Amino acid sequence: MTDRDGYGYGEQADLFQRLLDDIRVLGPSGIERIAHGWDRHVAIHPNRRQAFDKARQDALEKVRKEAWTSAQAEISEFTEGRGSTVAWKVEPGDVGHRAEEAALAAGLAVLARDRLGEDDYRTLVRPMSEAIRWLLPDEEPD
Repeated sequence: MTDRDGYGYGEQADLFQRLLDDIRVLGPSGIERIAHGWDRHVAIHPNRRQAFDKARQDALEKVRKEAWTSAQAEISEFTEGRGSTVAWKVEPGDVGHRAEEAALAAGLAVLARDRLGEDDYRTLVRPMSEAIRWLLPDEEPD
């Protein structure tokens, strides 16, 4: 995703790094928006949860296991590890957990983007896009 002047991010690895950079700087309200997105787009609708689980499984099959294990560790370091920010530390428990689930799903979708169908990509990133708009720039957040 580069603009006409060549600025931005290109490869999936670059987009994953961009996602990590954005996760690192999220404030408490952003984390709460993501948790709300998780509830709205995944948790409270059984059929959406099934679609989400299917999309996640499809994406897992398209990403090398080592790459996904490394990506999970990087995301978890920012959400609950020693490198977690104050914002993630003040959103422990259920809110933080739901936002972390959304962050992991978005990370997986970004890594598998070039091998993942559009519907599966959108399903996986939708909760996270409530706070990180570049994931779905053509959709308005709730």
